[in-house]
Amino acid sequence: MGEGGQAGRPAVFCRFAGCNLWSGREADRADAVCTFCDTDFVGMDGTGGGRFADAAALADAVEAAWRGGPNDRLTVLTGGEPLLQVDQDLVAALHARGFSIALETNGTLPAPPGIDWVCVSPKAQATVLQRRGQELKLVYPQVGVDPARFAGLDFERFFLQPTSLAREFPVSEISTKFKANGSTDPDDPAYRALAANGFADWKLKVGGLVETPMEFSLADLRAMPSREQITRHDCVEGWSCIGQWKGVQLAHILTMVRLKPTARYILFTCADELEKTLDGSGRYYETHGLEDAFHPQTILAYDMNGETLTVPHGAPLRLRTERTLGYKMAKYIMSIDAIDDFSTIGRGNGGFWEDRGYDWYAGI
Repeated sequence: MGEGGQAGRPAVFCRFAGCNLWSGREADRADAVCTFCDTDFVGMDGTGGGRFADAAALADAVEAAWRGGPNDRLTVLTGGEPLLQVDQDLVAALHARGFSIALETNGTLPAPPGIDWVCVSPKAQATVLQRRGQELKLVYPQVGVDPARFAGLDFERFFLQPTSLAREFPVSEISTKFKANGSTDPDDPAYRALAANGFADWKLKVGGLVETPMEFSLADLRAMPSREQITRHDCVEGWSCIGQWKGVQLAHILTMVRLKPTARYILFTCADELEKTLDGSGRYYETHGLEDAFHPQTILAYDMNGETLTVPHGAPLRLRTERTLGYKMAKYIMSIDAIDDFSTIGRGNGGFWEDRGYDWYAGI
């Protein structure tokens, strides 16, 4: 399966031998530019390994290793440093066989045009020449690296690894008053009827690009394995509060319904309407990429600070994505759908506030 921005997506991994920052041999590690690599990229004796006569032969081998259907094929080109060998001929050969191409590189070499997903993992003592792409993934802490050095590069997503979990706090630091953000009392008649009955009749609908659409009552969700976390909520308006949340991991739900290979984003449709519009674009919605959907701290919360979630804070169910700003954490969730594109939803920018100029990813 893919990782990072391609998390949960079936893929053929193609690992290239060789790297320009380390030989791969322990005897050379102390003098290497990259001293912490744990990948075995020496030799060609892995599964399906060998020397290939040309780009077409390698693309044929990738196609032979694919176990999915004829559509939505993905291969991940990794290493070592794949750009020592990946060229325009290979890109064309893989595209000709219906594959999208994701590349994992240290960024010291420019990528040939046409690669669909570029992930750069920069190293402290190496100059980054590949300065744009879909994902920058920095191993941190890393001696000699200030993350701010890469903040101005042209990437869609920025990740820190291995410290990729949001900070969690002790009970003593829970805020005495947690401000309710956004809507605090939806006036949707169907929602009000559900609230009047204590949400006993509420059902979470999960569908879209999934193999098995399902519905879950609040009792169903409470019976599932749960996660508790004490985290800080950062609002785009400039305030922060710390609260304790309990709920089911979104990854658990998505695993149950089984995403189709074409799924790219997760759409949350909510009960609150922040603006009264004729076209319905005032209803709150949010989308997230699969990397955040499958993150261990991404939960569907039904409890807050040891008590049942209240209406001002999003009852019966709200999203917690602890590495993003608060407006990404949808409240009053009515349905969840796996989708491949959000350009036709709302005003096409991936969320209520994104349709009004806010950033889509909103990472912190």
